[in-house]
Amino acid sequence: MRQLVGDGRLSKVLFTDEKIFTVQPVYNHQNRRQLLKKGQQKTSAARTISRRHFPASVMVWAGICATGKTPLVFMEQNVKINAASYQQYVLRDVLEPWATSHFGETGFSLQQDWAPAHSAKSTIAVCEELFPGFWSRDIWPSNSPDLNPMDYSVWSIMEQKISTTRYATVEQLKSALLRSWDEITAEQCATIISDFPKRLRKCIEAKLGNFEHLL
Repeated sequence: MRQLVGDGRLSKVLFTDEKIFTVQPVYNHQNRRQLLKKGQQKTSAARTISRRHFPASVMVWAGICATGKTPLVFMEQNVKINAASYQQYVLRDVLEPWATSHFGETGFSLQQDWAPAHSAKSTIAVCEELFPGFWSRDIWPSNSPDLNPMDYSVWSIMEQKISTTRYATVEQLKSALLRSWDEITAEQCATIISDFPKRLRKCIEAKLGNFEHLL
């Protein structure tokens, strides 16, 4: 991988990932705070902001490269995320036409993690057919969230933008996610990707272990 990103090909790598977002704010120490009137002491009668045990949620897929980003894809709640749905709704319906338009004839390298839907033999066959430059297991390790720009940056940016609001419905959450995704610029994508080589070097120094403390 170090050789692949060191010879100038990093600008042609598309980093992808999935994440689940919920309709309630991300948990922090204020999520169970009490709303008190001026001078009122904390009591059992005061209204407490609490969290639902099983909040409604939506899974999204997306990717970025040094020159832009893919559409944000929502995986519908009644659709099981397996190899067949990933291949159809993400790879064929969204990624193939977007990549053709964005990269043209120059080609690109697709990065994805090795979740079951991604590592299935049928998915590998689709990637070999549509994206011959995709990163195989011998290039991208099985568990490397600290290396994926979607994990170390993009999802956090989006989470921060939507985390102050509790959404009444999944549709409201989707609208907020789309707004936050639209606000991420090509310049931001380039900056985020530019951090990858440094993180890769630190990962190697840490012998593929945790390296956040080395940054």
